Amino acid sequence: MSLPNSTSIRTRYQSKPEIFPETQVDLGGGGDTIKFRCNGKSLSAKALSRVFSEDFGKLKKKKTVIDPRGQFIRRWSKVFFLACLVCLIVDPLFFFLPVVNPDEFCLDTGVGVLQIALTLLRSITDLFFVINIVVRSKTAYVGPSSRVFGRGELVIDPWKISSRYLRNGFWYDFLAALPFPQVMGSASYLLSIQREAACWRSACDQSNTACSYDYFDCRTIGDPTREAWIQASNMSNVCSASGTYPYGIYAPGVIAGVTSSSFLERYFYSLWFGLRCVSTQGQNLITSIFIGENIYSIIVVILGLLNLALLVGNMEGYLLSSNQRIEEWRVKKSDKEHWMRHRQLPQELRESVHRYDRYKWVATYGVDEETLLSDLPKGLRRQIKRHLCLNLVRREMDDRMLDSICERLQPRLWTEGMFVIREGDPVNEMLFIIRGHLDSHTTNGGQFGFYDSCRIVPGDFCGEELLTWALKKHQSDVLPSSTRTVKATSDAEAFGLGAEDLRFVASQFHMLHSKKLRHKFRFYSHQWRTWAACFIQAAWRRYKRRKEFGELGAVEGGSGSPESSGSGRGEVFVARPGSGLAHFASMLISDIRSKRYGSESGVLSQLPKPEED
Repeated sequence: MSLPNSTSIRTRYQSKPEIFPETQVDLGGGGDTIKFRCNGKSLSAKALSRVFSEDFGKLKKKKTVIDPRGQFIRRWSKVFFLACLVCLIVDPLFFFLPVVNPDEFCLDTGVGVLQIALTLLRSITDLFFVINIVVRSKTAYVGPSSRVFGRGELVIDPWKISSRYLRNGFWYDFLAALPFPQVMGSASYLLSIQREAACWRSACDQSNTACSYDYFDCRTIGDPTREAWIQASNMSNVCSASGTYPYGIYAPGVIAGVTSSSFLERYFYSLWFGLRCVSTQGQNLITSIFIGENIYSIIVVILGLLNLALLVGNMEGYLLSSNQRIEEWRVKKSDKEHWMRHRQLPQELRESVHRYDRYKWVATYGVDEETLLSDLPKGLRRQIKRHLCLNLVRREMDDRMLDSICERLQPRLWTEGMFVIREGDPVNEMLFIIRGHLDSHTTNGGQFGFYDSCRIVPGDFCGEELLTWALKKHQSDVLPSSTRTVKATSDAEAFGLGAEDLRFVASQFHMLHSKKLRHKFRFYSHQWRTWAACFIQAAWRRYKRRKEFGELGAVEGGSGSPESSGSGRGEVFVARPGSGLAHFASMLISDIRSKRYGSESGVLSQLPKPEED
């Protein structure tokens, strides 16, 4: 029995064995603890701990637990991804904050505007990591035991969610949220300029006067003992770029003065230096005997080799896949060539076959579209075919009919000069043109003096006789004959709907029999257009004939009157009755009129009306 204002939810309970594991329950408005009746006894179920994903929105505790498949978690994943991208961009910038003062031989690590801006920006991104920890600690997960059968159930117990997150992913997120880049970034950059600082320390150790490593901090500028030591140690000559100190791979940077340049100059020079080292696998690096410098060079070489191996592997896989298709195409081409030579086909037919093969390769690149689509799920396959064929089918159909038609369409290809169908041949499919142009003409069964031609462009169709055949109430197994000859005037592509498929669609969807759809079909049908043009032409000729007959009769009647016979142009010869001349004259006039105006039916008698669909 349902409680008032209750919600039906499918769920699973971990309770005693005598209680069914799956049941249909009703949640009341008081909370998640419910009661249900089993074998006439009222039992108290345990608190709701698992639920299917589609039922998650009906729970009261959805405010404290987040659905992993909901809209919120999707949006948050995108926001957090952008925050991670910002971190990847900001973190390397800390390496370029320390600046060397070449005149005072010291390292400036003071606080400036750039340091404050980078620290503030990185701290804001760290806030997103903290929020991500809170979100993940409240996000439900699919129970591993429920994945054995079915789609799995969401664990919505907050305590289980938090404990699982603490065991698995909390420490990774916690370490990522710590401000390590702000603290360790400067130290990492100090390692990149340590060679210059090492020269200063070497000069300090070899100096005869009092020296301290604190002199290399720019905050000690102005100290008298520091100034005296600099003048006595001759630092400007010992640690200069042209000096004798072995800078190793850092010599180009020291010569260029990178360590004392502006922030952007340091950034782009270091970017270029790194790209050059990785792309050349460290071949341009000339190292000294310093251990740290050699370790860095080894890492650069390993990264360069890995990058090259990945690039070569991907290129090899792509080339193998491409070459495999090309080789299969070449083998088929060679087999066709041997067969055509064995059958002694003329050169013109051989060229047509080769042209068709080349066009098919360019259009599909060796991919069998039917095999590719058959591997996809039915719903996805239907959506793809509908996307490809939607503009080809008229908009007078509902979605179900469009899906039924589109999923049965098959691709067709023709090259220039190929005949799609000839007049009098049986029509076995209806074609919807998507690319190229075709010529359609008819001679009405080879009748002398009759010729009608039109051009078929993308968006048109041909083979409409098959639709008329499929819409008949008493269908015959004999396919209709084509009333037109269709020939490709350029490389063309189309989708074909077979006779059996069209018959199935016509039998399943009675909307095809509607008067509105039949009129729409006749409007675009070339066969009906030809018949309509001939009908109008015949009607116009009959109208002209009746008009000229009336005018001729009026003239003849006026000339035979007594008033007109006595005109000044001379006498009019009148045959005697019974002489036979009057009969001869009437036959002559009828023959002249029949040759001038044609038969009674005119052109319309030559072209039969298309069958009603």
